[in-house]
Amino acid sequence: MIRLYLAIAFWGNDSGYQNATSSVITTSVYSILFFGLMFAIIYLVPVKFFGQKISRKEIALNGLITWQDLALALVGFVLAMILSGIFLDIASHILPNFNKAQSQNLLFQRGTMIHSWQFLMAFISIVVITPFVEEIIFRGIIYGQLRKINIPLAIFLTSLLFGIVHFQLNVGITVFVMSVIMCLIREKITKNDLVGEL
Repeated sequence: MIRLYLAIAFWGNDSGYQNATSSVITTSVYSILFFGLMFAIIYLVPVKFFGQKISRKEIALNGLITWQDLALALVGFVLAMILSGIFLDIASHILPNFNKAQSQNLLFQRGTMIHSWQFLMAFISIVVITPFVEEIIFRGIIYGQLRKINIPLAIFLTSLLFGIVHFQLNVGITVFVMSVIMCLIREKITKNDLVGEL
């Protein structure tokens, strides 16, 4: 998602794009700005401009994390990795030139990070902030609103959108499967609580 924002922001300016993605600080700032923009579009616009009510309960932020939440997250992750491995293998046999092992471009260029604080900033951005914001936006707000219409359709559309915004087919397949499992966990096991997925 952040790559799309940067590509639009630096349209026609390849050196500007390269400079923006080569600095840990700049990439972190753009990440925060992008997630703020996403939150504004997904949450604030419907609430402030259209008077729609989106409660904490609908987003599924209902309490503190429990040991059951941690166990469910671990089981869900293992199941998602097994299933996505199967789907990636099928895709590699069906689609010519499909590389199921292609690494994900995370915008943080390892060669430009030489100080420990740069690795720490990249870690916090990639492992803490990004998953938290993605869960709130996708399995919280988007899924929370779509499930009012039709739960299976909400699971499919939320997961499809989540896969598409990763802009890489092999990663998209993996996160699609993860999203389906996380939505099912939220719906069937944790009874509409997003905390375990976070």
